[in-house]
Amino acid sequence: VLDEADALVAPLAKYATHRQKETRKGNPKPASVLIRLLCVREALELQVLAASATVGRPLRRELAQLCGRTLPLVQVPSGSANGDAAAAAAEAEAAMAAMAASGRNGASKGTPTTNRAVSLPASLELEVLAVEEDNVLAAVHQVLTASSAEQALLFVAAGRRVPPEVRLFRQCGLHSAVSLSDHLLGVAYESDGDDDEAATRRAQTPQLLVASPSVARGLDLPNVGLVIVLGLPTTADQLIHLAGRTARQGASGRAVFIATPSECDARIGTLSAQLGVDLRSCCHEVSSRNEEWAGMWAVHQKVIQAEAKYKNTPSAEPTRKSKRKPKRAPRRSR
Repeated sequence: VLDEADALVAPLAKYATHRQKETRKGNPKPASVLIRLLCVREALELQVLAASATVGRPLRRELAQLCGRTLPLVQVPSGSANGDAAAAAAEAEAAMAAMAASGRNGASKGTPTTNRAVSLPASLELEVLAVEEDNVLAAVHQVLTASSAEQALLFVAAGRRVPPEVRLFRQCGLHSAVSLSDHLLGVAYESDGDDDEAATRRAQTPQLLVASPSVARGLDLPNVGLVIVLGLPTTADQLIHLAGRTARQGASGRAVFIATPSECDARIGTLSAQLGVDLRSCCHEVSSRNEEWAGMWAVHQKVIQAEAKYKNTPSAEPTRKSKRKPKRAPRRSR
């Protein structure tokens, strides 16, 4: 069983460069090596189940090469069974049984699936907000004010550290902002035995959880009805894994992507084609602006840039070599 199979196998794109192919050949993914060895040893007796929300063509091609056979594709609509996990599991089991029967009858044996099994939940509402970079905080305030969700999850821009972003949000009026890791640790500590006041404080559900996009996979937070993403993902797979933290098991949810106009112009067309959704129709501009927050964002940007520059600068000068020349043996007169 491969959970998050696309992350474990990390298939190369169809038009990968020769250098990328040679690098992967010399350094294969551990999961790929294991699958290949098991398939050689067990042949058709080995059952392989690869699960992911984004089962694209590159992953299916890679798995077919590793297993020596085409794996049938079973897709259960995310909004099926009205959020009933047991009913959804029954649908998946019935679909797999039907697929196995068709394989035994030779109907689908060796026939690769051409459909792109990457889609958004039917109960998910998407929105893209185009804002200038220094007006991001006003956009976040606008989204949270208009939402009735019990809990919101915000993903910072890729490469950003979460603690500084949380401090900035709190300074700009989002006092309920807390890092996701602190929230989860607080819930865990509550069960370890604390006084009543500490337990009550930690039991309070924060309105805004802040996390890095690198931890999006596998997150299942039942109370999250709103997801805010700073920046527009470069691929449909990334977008689905970020937006998919809400509207789970048939529940309703909303995902808002806050990006600059240049990001929207460069990526919306490609993402719309990959998802089969017209993102331009749900793209809006933010007219409101808060100059104080814009100034704080600009200062924050300079601090981040200074920290990055300092991090890339050697912390200490290399030890200087002694300038003294080695002593030469005295010349002897002949």
